[in-house]
Amino acid sequence: EKQKQQEIEQKKINEAKDSFLLLFTHELKTPLNAIINFSKYMLKTDCDKIPTKKRIKLLKQIKLSALKMLEDVTNLLELSKLKSNKLTYNLSVFSIYKATKEVINQHNALAKEHDVAVHFCVCENNYFVNSDVYRFKQILSNILSNAIKYSNSKVHIHIEWHDDKCDIIVEDDGASVKNKDKIFELFEQEGDALKDKKGTGIGLSFVKYLCQDLDIAYSLTDSKKLGGLSFKTTIKLIRGKS
Repeated sequence: EKQKQQEIEQKKINEAKDSFLLLFTHELKTPLNAIINFSKYMLKTDCDKIPTKKRIKLLKQIKLSALKMLEDVTNLLELSKLKSNKLTYNLSVFSIYKATKEVINQHNALAKEHDVAVHFCVCENNYFVNSDVYRFKQILSNILSNAIKYSNSKVHIHIEWHDDKCDIIVEDDGASVKNKDKIFELFEQEGDALKDKKGTGIGLSFVKYLCQDLDIAYSLTDSKKLGGLSFKTTIKLIRGKS
């Protein structure tokens, strides 16, 4: 009976891996096609005949597509390191406000592509923590990227200070998720992810493991304000209001 149960579990794992590989190749195929097609167009066309604005737009799209592919591959490789406890961290003191603002600026192009307005609200800007700033940005980047992709038109980001902790809350006006715990697992996505082609399901699994390693609490609930999802991360401060 035990052997039979193990075989069933292994079959489920193999099926999940196959589904993930299919999703992952679809996710890579879109930016790769953009890189190939735009490059072909620019190589075949005399650059002098391409208006400057259009040429810049094409080059930006090629760059964004390449960065998207690199991000997906990097996340997958680093997730493997995370699960085997081989990922290294570099702790330093940094400003939560500044790090969050930088992540938002990096997602301006993605927000524009999806026609989403990102609103950033913070009462104070002197929150400092002792953590890995690069990994913190990776966490927030994955959360914000998901919110933008799955929202209808609005994403709100709040930074709230209380006692010795700081909450970073990302809310969207998209559809909610029934099983909020399941989407943190690798190979799992809510709904028809292949049809939507909005992600591979790596991002939130990556967020989960990073948060656990860096002692950052996280929770996913329904957004009362926007109607979609509300993703809250809580990190310990080393200095609150001055």
